[in-house]
Amino acid sequence: MEVRYRPGQWVAVTGPRTWLLVAAAADAPLVARCWQLARTGADELELLNALVAEGLRAVRGFAVAGYADGVGQVVVRGEVTVTAVDADGTERVVTAEGMATWVESRLTGSLARLLFTGPVADGPALPLDSGVVHAGALEIIVGQRLAGVRAEQADTPIEPVSDAVAHDHLFGAEPDPIPIEPDPIPVEPDPIPVEKPAPIPVSADKPAESRSEPAPEIGNTTLLTPVPAIPEGTTNVITHLAWAVADDPGATRMRATGPSAPPTPMVVLAIRCESGHWNPPHALSCRVCGSGVPPQQPIEVPRPSLGVLRLTTGDLVQLDRGVLLGRQPDTAAVDQPVRPHVVRLRSPLGDISRNHVEVRLHGWQVLVADLGSRNGTVVCPPADLPFDLVARQPVEIQPGTVVNLATDIGFVFEVTG
Repeated sequence: MEVRYRPGQWVAVTGPRTWLLVAAAADAPLVARCWQLARTGADELELLNALVAEGLRAVRGFAVAGYADGVGQVVVRGEVTVTAVDADGTERVVTAEGMATWVESRLTGSLARLLFTGPVADGPALPLDSGVVHAGALEIIVGQRLAGVRAEQADTPIEPVSDAVAHDHLFGAEPDPIPIEPDPIPVEPDPIPVEKPAPIPVSADKPAESRSEPAPEIGNTTLLTPVPAIPEGTTNVITHLAWAVADDPGATRMRATGPSAPPTPMVVLAIRCESGHWNPPHALSCRVCGSGVPPQQPIEVPRPSLGVLRLTTGDLVQLDRGVLLGRQPDTAAVDQPVRPHVVRLRSPLGDISRNHVEVRLHGWQVLVADLGSRNGTVVCPPADLPFDLVARQPVEIQPGTVVNLATDIGFVFEVTG
């Protein structure tokens, strides 16, 4: 990653994963707060909270962005624009022109460059590792653009562009791109292609009953150990999935040993609703109960469970960490800070890949990514049209989203209390 800036009247604050351009004096308290957060690896929402801690009137303009593990977002307010350039050369301009507060936009896994452009930028482009400088423009090179993009456009005349998106005008010509080889897609043993499934109904949660060996099959999941009856009024939530290889390679079986030790929770900034539920700092209503969230100063707390995945078998998987789903999932195929829950799915037709899909947690976000599966993954948002996931490009999902891995095999994301 490379960061460059051009001198100007605003202040740039850069850290290992977040970048800020703000209309403020370099010795302003909010700049000191933001620098302290950025240098220690805070995310963009933590910087946003520090910026508006004294109210929106205290800061007339800023652009703040964060990007890590292929996901992030940018927040813009006032006389500044942010241009996001994807690896294929596609440009997207984020501006808050005409807005009284700010504008937010997600950053995807294909991001190559970010350009912050303030009202005035003078002088040459200078390198910047991390720190605080007077700046009017800021450029972050996340990754190289694909060489194929330049080759396809070699014979095409370059049209003039406006200052809002003119990378060469601000920072000079881009360096020749380094060809990027695509990640190899694992070859599956002769799976049977299937048509993309339509949204599937998800069964309601069924109370578990006491069982004795031999254990009967429940849908696509077979449990090896007896399941005690669930007291009335409680929720049948799987909090630990210490899955082991079973005799039947197509079945999911739980070890007879006790659950593994819970992971160390991640710390996030949070505010409480009127009923006491934790919510993201920018929430206006509670994500759990829908009640109002009174004005308050966010505090650091261990991140609560972000909800559950309700499998089509009726089982629930707690979102206290990530989840890996597939026919024969292997955690070595994913890179998550905490070992994810591992769910093995039966695939009689061979249409589920070994490592099919993963669910990641990023701050308060729940993200789903297809791992290069042969037959793909379909996402059905609660109020939008279904779409296919692009391999290895995580997408944020909202409560009520259905994710289909194959016919009658999938899950729905739910938020619980």
